[in-house]
Amino acid sequence: MTQQRRALLLEVFCICILPLGAEDLAAHDFKLYVANSRGDSISVIDMASMKVIGEIKAGGHVHGVCVQPDGKKLFATIESDHTLRTINTVTQQTFGTVKLAGKPNQCAVTPDGKYVAVPIRDGDQVQIVDARQQKVVKSLPLQEPHNALNIGSNRYMFVSAMSGHEVDIIDLQKMEYSAHIPVGGRPRPYVVNSAGNTMYVARPNFTDSQSSI
Repeated sequence: MTQQRRALLLEVFCICILPLGAEDLAAHDFKLYVANSRGDSISVIDMASMKVIGEIKAGGHVHGVCVQPDGKKLFATIESDHTLRTINTVTQQTFGTVKLAGKPNQCAVTPDGKYVAVPIRDGDQVQIVDARQQKVVKSLPLQEPHNALNIGSNRYMFVSAMSGHEVDIIDLQKMEYSAHIPVGGRPRPYVVNSAGNTMYVARPNFTDSQSSI
């Protein structure tokens, strides 16, 4: 990776972090939810004090978590029983469980809280869960999916295909893929800018990690 690329990536991450100063964090009561994949809980971290303030029991081998933008609901993928759990962030109690087709990985939720995309890595598919109806409404084929991502759209969802060497975009209105973006290797974690036209992808054994959409 070139020095210019390193600087660019550093700038991107700083833009995400710097606007949230200590006063902002305290005022908005920001919390970070961290899945304990070797355990059965989700750690709750207060971002103002940078301290763990709670543990939410969710189930064995919590793989991924995502939070509805209003902060009221937390979704967790549980590998041990192949489920998606819906958790009330105030009471920290599970009030919904959806059975999935296989081992779930990193999920993502739409801003309106209607849909949750769940990659099923050992099932070569991504399942779309209607969070309000608490049921799977669509399954789309995908080669070794791993990470779902939403960047603020109620219509479009990103999901990575590791064996397919691509990141795909799902149109949630049509319940089908709207784009397949080759990334030249196995995509691991990735981020997309707010405009939706540039993606940064972590790929094992590669140094160039920027893709344009």
